[in-house]
Amino acid sequence: MFYEQRAQNRREQQAREQAQRAEEENALSEARVAARILQGELAWVESRIGNALKPRRLRYWDESYGLRDDGWLAYRERIAAYMSNEDWSLVRDGFRAARAAELQATLRRKSERSPGAVTENGAKLLRGAHRKVSMAVDALVALAEARPEAELDMDDGDEGE
Repeated sequence: MFYEQRAQNRREQQAREQAQRAEEENALSEARVAARILQGELAWVESRIGNALKPRRLRYWDESYGLRDDGWLAYRERIAAYMSNEDWSLVRDGFRAARAAELQATLRRKSERSPGAVTENGAKLLRGAHRKVSMAVDALVALAEARPEAELDMDDGDEGE
């Protein structure tokens, strides 16, 4: 009877360990999906800022193409446990830079003088934001096990304004 109880206890322990491993694998899988979603959002931001900085353009993106951080708010907790402190800081700073760039664009669109135009100082700030966003995209590569597509050249149709 002692051996039967011991064998039963061992089977129960193995079942608990297997369930825990499955739960951990599921959480890691969800973190990978979240990282890919966040990478996509950051790649979008990177593209918008990059297009705004093109010499032929030097205009902020149209308001309808505004930079959003819904994914960041929804998924940041899912990726935090799977990232180093350094990578986490890079991603956090990338989303902060995206938020600052959107605020900058919103304020500039409301400007009386040259609404939507990127000023010299604005270009400097956007270049800094672009660098931080690019670093954030790179910081997510290991967790996402993927790299977003090459930067897209998206025209939002307001070049003539």
